[in-house]
Amino acid sequence: MASKEAVVFILDANLTMNASYPPLHHDGTGDAEDTARGEPSTRLSQAKDAVLSSIIDLMWRSKTHETGVVVLKTGVTHHHLSAIERIVDDFDVGKFFRRCGGGVKLDRYDDSSDVFPNLVEFELNRPSPCTLRAINNVQCTINDSIALTTQGDLCDGLILAADSLHRRTNGKKYKRT
Repeated sequence: MASKEAVVFILDANLTMNASYPPLHHDGTGDAEDTARGEPSTRLSQAKDAVLSSIIDLMWRSKTHETGVVVLKTGVTHHHLSAIERIVDDFDVGKFFRRCGGGVKLDRYDDSSDVFPNLVEFELNRPSPCTLRAINNVQCTINDSIALTTQGDLCDGLILAADSLHRRTNGKKYKRT
């Protein structure tokens, strides 16, 4: 049995993930508040909590486990297959998502040379507190006018995640998930 695990999570940051969760009833009532943060609970906040909980669980089980996260529909491209580096590290990724908060949305940039555009990858490594904070800062960064035409869907994310796992673990003793 392998002593190390390598896991890549895929997190959707599409505009539809801003919907409240659980959904409100027809009469406007319902319990869609995240009690830990005191703010409305959304699909995205629930997904981030699930990913963070899984990563923390992996960290507690062994310090050698490695995790990565691919964020879909971000409005910016940052991953190992992209030729243009717009973001340097996980700290910059977190700063990017914080800057886009508070209702500020990005318009799509036009760069047809990107491979798998609008995907942000947190590198497959041992998770650090900086990485956890950056994942916690992930939010929707596209607006209504470009939501339907923005590339970076689940298929692109799966290909990117599989390639990341293959590059990191090929020929090594890892349990890949």
